[in-house]
Amino acid sequence: PTSFIGREREIAAISALLTQSAARLITLTGPGGIGKTRLAMRLATHLLDPHAAGAGVPHLDTVCFVSFASIGDHSLVPAAIAGALDVQERGGQGLVQTLIESLRSRRVLLILDNFEHLLEARSLLGELLEACPALRLLVTSRTVLHLSWEHVFEVPPLGLPDTSPGMEPGALAEFEAVALFAERARAVKTDFALTHENVETVAQICRTLEGMPLALELAAARLRLFPPQALLGRLSRRLQILTGGPRDLPARHQTLRAAIDWSYSLLSEEEMRLFARLSVFRGGCTIEAAQAVCDPGGDLGGEILDGVASLVEKSLVRQGGELEPRFLMLETIREYAAERLEESRASEELKEEHARYCLALAEEAASLPDITKQVAWLGQLEVERDNVRAALQWARESGDVDLGLRLAISLREFWLVRGPLSEGRRWLEELAASEGGSPASRAAALSAAGKLASAEGRRRTSAQLVERSLALYRELGDRRGVAKAVGWLAVSWYMTGEVDRAFDLLQQSESEARETGDQMLLAASLRFHASLAAERGDPQQSRSLGEEGLSLYRRMQDSEGIVDVLRVLAGTAYAAGDMQNGRAWTDELLTVLRQLPLDPEQEEWLQGLAYRARMLGDNDYATRIVEELMARGEAFGDRRIAAQARTALGLLAREQGDYGRAARLYEESAAVLEEVGDVLGRCRALVGLSDVARDRGDAERVIELCEESLALLRESGDAFLTGFALHNLGLAAWYQGNRSRAENHFAESLSLFQRQKSAADTVEVHTSMGLLALDGGQYDRAGEIFAECLETARKSESRWLMGALLESMASVAAATGQPERAATLFGAAEALRLAMGTPRWPALQSFYDRYVTDARTALGEETFRHVLEQGQTLSLDQAVTLALQEITSP
Repeated sequence: PTSFIGREREIAAISALLTQSAARLITLTGPGGIGKTRLAMRLATHLLDPHAAGAGVPHLDTVCFVSFASIGDHSLVPAAIAGALDVQERGGQGLVQTLIESLRSRRVLLILDNFEHLLEARSLLGELLEACPALRLLVTSRTVLHLSWEHVFEVPPLGLPDTSPGMEPGALAEFEAVALFAERARAVKTDFALTHENVETVAQICRTLEGMPLALELAAARLRLFPPQALLGRLSRRLQILTGGPRDLPARHQTLRAAIDWSYSLLSEEEMRLFARLSVFRGGCTIEAAQAVCDPGGDLGGEILDGVASLVEKSLVRQGGELEPRFLMLETIREYAAERLEESRASEELKEEHARYCLALAEEAASLPDITKQVAWLGQLEVERDNVRAALQWARESGDVDLGLRLAISLREFWLVRGPLSEGRRWLEELAASEGGSPASRAAALSAAGKLASAEGRRRTSAQLVERSLALYRELGDRRGVAKAVGWLAVSWYMTGEVDRAFDLLQQSESEARETGDQMLLAASLRFHASLAAERGDPQQSRSLGEEGLSLYRRMQDSEGIVDVLRVLAGTAYAAGDMQNGRAWTDELLTVLRQLPLDPEQEEWLQGLAYRARMLGDNDYATRIVEELMARGEAFGDRRIAAQARTALGLLAREQGDYGRAARLYEESAAVLEEVGDVLGRCRALVGLSDVARDRGDAERVIELCEESLALLRESGDAFLTGFALHNLGLAAWYQGNRSRAENHFAESLSLFQRQKSAADTVEVHTSMGLLALDGGQYDRAGEIFAECLETARKSESRWLMGALLESMASVAAATGQPERAATLFGAAEALRLAMGTPRWPALQSFYDRYVTDARTALGEETFRHVLEQGQTLSLDQAVTLALQEITSP
């Protein structure tokens, strides 16, 4: 009465199997409701058409369907087959022999439907096949037959859409599960259609029901009562909701529960207990896990392996896994098994065993020192993600908070690498807030939650969490915990703009550590103080503090601390223009890192070193740093770190004028970082894309990207990226001719960077303000701004900025009647750009060209070229000195 949908792949595969002369008995297996009977009948119709069946498929004289659903006695099987074939028993000859005589020379396909409860009659099938060489059997059974003739074909669920958002209704309808649901929905609600409004909900319904045809048909029937969104919300209780199938179908097809009841009734008592206990696993399990969790009292009376194998053969458990076998249940079947487990006395005991198994797995993995083993561990935990979630949920609900805290803390690196970051943070926060956890576990959980929040880009949240952690560590007298928390808290406050608060904390911690002799706290305080001093543009203090901290960490043989301080010292050397020491510190840092497991917190800082190197024009070395970071991230399966490295490579590509590659890198990075929940990382990639649009002069695209970033940044509280986004909005406003809006955005951006006391970033905004003044004919103001910026850039050895500023000073000279000075500075700027490989932004090409033209016109082509070439021979120091000489207005 209903149309057949999909299954083209299955029909083609079974037809291909039938071309093999040995494939005379094919058993279609699968759980109840998967569509074995409909597939078998469709296949028979297909085979009766010689053109559709294809070459090699044997021609059939007869196809006969035999239903065993209502037959409970295996001795009646011969009679049922004979009745379907209209074969009468002959006098003096048994019925089986009569069947053989009838079938011996005929090309017949027998479809034997629902054979799973009649396995004692399976020897008959072998006898028929032996005696009748043209006979073929297609059997549907929830259990394999274990006959030597048998070829098993497991019927899969219907094809499902992936989780990609924004799919068009027409494209979604191409998926088998969706097509079935939609057609059956129209049978009960004639105006039902896939629309842009319901398409995502329908896709989620089909995914939730795992493409099981019976479940989809029963769900579609419920649209009489519930619209799709309401139906989806009720599918967590699918066994209660999915009832009321057509009354002319067998009882086991009228409700989802009845379909599974039929299979459950065929199990032995030991299999029933094992089936129920396996429901404690989410997302499947290995044999080792089943052995560890499902038989703690040894009451199953047999080998777990044999029991699981039997459940697989009975289509209640599925076998998967590529390298190691993994055993899974469809969620509908698992829900049924969970109900059986709740009826037993073993439910809570099994859930605790399951949680402790997950804890042991996570803690053992977190302690592995070997890098290769850690990579494998991350992959294993990814497979066990649903089990881990179930264990955490049980710990929270049962009140075993310490177990939950230990599990959540041991998973911190997993969440940092694999995400979602927000999920890990929420578990840690919730468990730390629950009653019953020890102060030490709560402190560690809050610290871990703070670091995940920082990785997300939630700076304020991170500071609040680490502050609570610090208070607990102080109460406990945990020196190492206090040292780490102090550093993280200082960084969090600094990044949110609370600069003075960050330095006050570090100075207090240093004083306390020196008074008490706490070397660990002192080393941590010095390291973070050195880092922030470098950010404030004080390389001498940064190096002094960093070297003292490095000495302490080496004395304590603390590799993590050594790496942290080497990063600071390398960055400080680069900031002081000391490329030689910058490279030396970085090389040592990379050498130490290669001997350590991946630590996302440390790896992220490598990007900062790359940025420092490129500011001095050391682009090749900067690229090498970032490519090594990306390779380490990919080797460890850390998509987040690898994506962040792509963001850094995008910046380097953009500054060298390769805008196409930069845009691709930024877009790839943004997509991955959105998936793993790194809000701040995604904002960094979006701001990078806005940089590409800004350099190209695409004001509308700049505004679109920056407004999207700012909407996310308001939540995170990160002052740096907010400042960059506002700066780009100011430039976009200038491109569009809105000077007042540009000035407002520049002022707001400048205020943020000044609060951070970040000299290099302040210079960038000031430079743009100078360009705005120059464009408006305010030459004195523009000259003053550029001169101040050039002084600051020279102190920080920011050669990338100095090149742009020399060009800007040349433009002021050209505009104020000093063509020779202008030509000289244009030459010096051009030489510096060529040396650094940083071409002029296309957006500013015509802006600067008009000042170059003014100087060329005033001097004449030959003189202009001569003076320009003289400027190209100047050293950087000579060029800056010339640019800073007092400008006299005409």
